Amino acid sequence: MKKKSDKFDRQRSNKVPIFKKDLEFSIFHAQTLDKIRKDKVNFQKRFFEKVIEELTNSKENNKVGLLKKMIFDNNIENFRLEGLNRLDREKDIVLENNILRYLIKNYQLIPFEHNSKNELDVIYQTSYFVNKFSNSDQKIGILYDKLIADNYIDCSKRTFSSIFFIKNNFPKVNWLESQSSFQFFILKLVENKKISCNCKWVVAAACFLIKGEVKTNIQLGKVENPSSINAIKIKECIKDFNRIVS
Repeated sequence: MKKKSDKFDRQRSNKVPIFKKDLEFSIFHAQTLDKIRKDKVNFQKRFFEKVIEELTNSKENNKVGLLKKMIFDNNIENFRLEGLNRLDREKDIVLENNILRYLIKNYQLIPFEHNSKNELDVIYQTSYFVNKFSNSDQKIGILYDKLIADNYIDCSKRTFSSIFFIKNNFPKVNWLESQSSFQFFILKLVENKKISCNCKWVVAAACFLIKGEVKTNIQLGKVENPSSINAIKIKECIKDFNRIVS
């Protein structure tokens, strides 16, 4: 009598392992690859969350510089690892730099203000300034860049732009300087005929915080004179803005 073979029929399918031990190895190999993939994803997720936390705690105009410095530091570390047979860390650096390059291109799309420890702490805008600009994104961007450069606000461009549009479900813009400088800014802003609102202090209170604090329209309506330095800087911001608004 012919002895039975423990082999599978070779004609059934090329995908079917020939021996039982081949099947066991295939399962082990698949599980190993799956674990490697999960470990890679988890590593990227942890690193991404770490970077986002650092960006959240940094000023808007420092974010890109911080990301570029992280890449630079990684490249220096990678250079020092050459010849040390630290392939595990070298692979991690590649993953980290991929994430950092992505964030450099897309960090403005990330709502950092929503990353607070308590979502209830985020105070959202409830009104807006009506604008009649053509090509408004470019023109609002000019004002945003000036205010960021002079350290008057700390927010993303999308958050600042939202104070001029009805669909403005963004956190309030945080004004970093004195209340008097903010009042002067609002007065100069609404002098432009392309910007309008029913009550400037109501809208201002609905769109801004002053040094992280909520202010009412009554508090903002008690106008005080700004310092001469703030008056000059804000006039320059508004002057550049008004020059290109048409």
